[in-house]
Amino acid sequence: LYRGPGTLFPQDRTFWQNTAIGLGFDRDIRWVEFLGKLMERYMHSILPVEVEAGPVKDQKMAADDVDITKFPIPFIHKGDGGRYLNLATLIVKDPETGGETWTAPRFMVVDGKRLLCPLPADTIDGRIFAKYKALNKPMPFCIVIGPPPAVTFCSYIPMEKGESYAAIAGGLNLDPIELNRAETNDMMVPSQAEIVLEGKAYPQGFLEEGPYPDFWFYTEKAPAPVFEIETVTSRPNPIIPFSVDGAKPYDDHHNMMAIGMAYELYRRCQMVRNYPINWIQFPLEFNLNVAIVQGPIIFHGYVSWLAKYIFSQTRHFRALYNKIVVVDHMIPEIALEEVMVEISLKTHAASRFRFIDEVPIGPNVRCLSEEEKKRGTQSGIYIDTTWPKEWTGEDIPRRVGIEGSYPQGLLDKVVENYTRLGLKGKPIIYPESIKPF
Repeated sequence: LYRGPGTLFPQDRTFWQNTAIGLGFDRDIRWVEFLGKLMERYMHSILPVEVEAGPVKDQKMAADDVDITKFPIPFIHKGDGGRYLNLATLIVKDPETGGETWTAPRFMVVDGKRLLCPLPADTIDGRIFAKYKALNKPMPFCIVIGPPPAVTFCSYIPMEKGESYAAIAGGLNLDPIELNRAETNDMMVPSQAEIVLEGKAYPQGFLEEGPYPDFWFYTEKAPAPVFEIETVTSRPNPIIPFSVDGAKPYDDHHNMMAIGMAYELYRRCQMVRNYPINWIQFPLEFNLNVAIVQGPIIFHGYVSWLAKYIFSQTRHFRALYNKIVVVDHMIPEIALEEVMVEISLKTHAASRFRFIDEVPIGPNVRCLSEEEKKRGTQSGIYIDTTWPKEWTGEDIPRRVGIEGSYPQGLLDKVVENYTRLGLKGKPIIYPESIKPF
């Protein structure tokens, strides 16, 4: 649905391609252009509109009639603790501020009226649930299954306080999101969704959720709050989208996480700190552990400033990344193999590998000492693969490659013959930015 192949696949397909199509962009849009267009739409949000009816209100189950096992909710992996919903949007309201949040956790089916949903304390959902628990009140919720793509995408972006998820989704959609009022609470839900589950999550009576594959490893069974469903509205014969998590490394869920994190960090670097980065990427091949950042080096010590700022933001992204690679502005956004070359050939082993202490531990890190687990922090690293700032063009060695070794006319002929001969895919010829000086 939303994923694409990783950065090591043939270059005529990209990991952001399906998400771009879902948001109305051209399928061949470049990553750097995609990030820029997302930020442009993000900054021009469109307020939602409330409608009286919509496809998601066509059918209704309430009270004793509620039975979500009537829907084809999948048993995704043979080792799972039960049937699972994912790629669904959880809507909850902060009891203190009244603000609604959209997120995309997973839900395990217990029976026709109950779900389990892990809400880690370091997530916005976990913090809101803790507030209801402190008040000894159940948390009202709406679970939206199969909403418009812009709604799903916004569920993977950590919004700033006070921002409207629905308005941002409208901006990304270039059209207002149509919302209905929920049946059992005062929250608003997308009217074009396939299914909406409404009910309450109770602070008492946890049950064991899992196992479930997450970041290439199975989670262990763990207590999770019970989500009791009171009302279900849906389209006739609804379609249930889901992600086969753990289909490493290209499942929809983690692909959306990678795109959402990359976009939001790109926006914060550009708009909050005025760091002129060209792009940032979280290659799925690295399990979202590694951030690759590209842009001009504007002053001595800039890489350190940039890396430390990006590390400071990890708490907003569940501490998923603990490694940062900064590459020269000549490296194109799709060339992961070039990043590996940069690390192996250009990076000084003594001076360009820098360690950072007290980095929070994320859910995709497994190799930890007992002391780190107890402390709750680990070490991070940033790798500076850029040429020294004081070097001139004469100091930088000439790069070997087809782009710089042959005249443009011959390169054009290669591309023409490649297509004429019916060879699969497209020839990989890097853009002007990667040619030798």
